[in-house]
Amino acid sequence: MGEILLTIANDGDWQPMALAYEEKHGYLNAYQLAEIYAYGGETETAFKWLSHTATYRDPGSSWSGISQLLRPLHADPRWPAYLKSVGLTD
Repeated sequence: MGEILLTIANDGDWQPMALAYEEKHGYLNAYQLAEIYAYGGETETAFKWLSHTATYRDPGSSWSGISQLLRPLHADPRWPAYLKSVGLTD
């Protein structure tokens, strides 16, 4: 995951790396995939993976409120509903 994030930060071609990570880890790393796609600016795909974290109670979702990688999603109107779905807000 670190290599993918570094590639995003350096404006590299990160999507093929993310797809390979997704194929290898899939639902077992749904939260990490959400972070990757959010950081890469792919909001729709990030929310797709966040939906899986809520559905399957991914333990990573407990970090959602403080993850800097998810900050690009905070302005999206779906963000508060997601936080509520994982029990981070009332």
